[in-house]
Amino acid sequence: MMEELMEEFNDKREKLWADLLGFQPYNKLVFEDLSDNGYIVADRRKGLDFNHSKLVLRNLARMHAMSKVLLARGLITAEDRGQFLMAKEDPFIDKFWDITITMMADAMEHKWGDEWKEMSSKLRKQLGSVGSKMRSIAENVDQRFVVFNHGDVWTCNFMFRYMEYEDSFPISIKFIDYQGCHVNSFIWDVVQFLFSSSIPSVRRLRLTDLLETYHKALEKNLNIFNYAGYVPTLEDVKSEWKRVEYLHFCLASVQPITVAETSTAFDIEKVTTHLPHEVVDETVFTDGRALNDVGEDYKTLAAHGVI
Repeated sequence: MMEELMEEFNDKREKLWADLLGFQPYNKLVFEDLSDNGYIVADRRKGLDFNHSKLVLRNLARMHAMSKVLLARGLITAEDRGQFLMAKEDPFIDKFWDITITMMADAMEHKWGDEWKEMSSKLRKQLGSVGSKMRSIAENVDQRFVVFNHGDVWTCNFMFRYMEYEDSFPISIKFIDYQGCHVNSFIWDVVQFLFSSSIPSVRRLRLTDLLETYHKALEKNLNIFNYAGYVPTLEDVKSEWKRVEYLHFCLASVQPITVAETSTAFDIEKVTTHLPHEVVDETVFTDGRALNDVGEDYKTLAAHGVI
């Protein structure tokens, strides 16, 4: 549907997805090999710099804008709305959040220093209620901000192409893996991306610039596709960022896993059957990087009364 929308408005820009070459129902999907056109996956362990982050946000906004047009036309229906994995009412999801927050709290209490013991207690008070709080945020959404979210926006789910002779400057992106798509506020994709994939210092120090980048692209693309409904303002984007601060808290607890040096930091098969320390490699929370990456975020969230 998005390709048809691009054709309707003579949008000659590159598509944001790979071409589907074929499929077998319930069994197989075959896409073009994006590496043939120079696309590669960035190193999730390093995090994305400001230029990468801007490119992702601009193209997320472009996808969100197209989806708003399709939603307004009734072309995205209830059957297309997907499953909102992060806020899904499911014992697995609830256990997942409790595991990551427990591991972070343990690291704070035993490895980060005495000044973090009080913060550790704040985290433990959230156990058992995270899932319900996330669902409450998801359910209380302003319909003016609703888009079709990718739903799993982190470094391993998009591929970049780079400027010739400038192998660190991205010029194009393709989003992959659409298993987590869902309909809700645009802010879910924005927050998930910035907490999972951007270099934390870039996210914190350049947040205003990053939110402005997203908003300008959203506004521009809604105009390109002649969207007649409400166009979110920059203040809307900022207020949505603030509204979902509890999501910031949850994603901060996952961030050390997404950037871990080891590929065995998290054993998904053990989530519902094992204790937290048997599911997660505790070193990703205790080796010093987690403290440097998200310690400041926890201080901010505590100061704001989120935890």
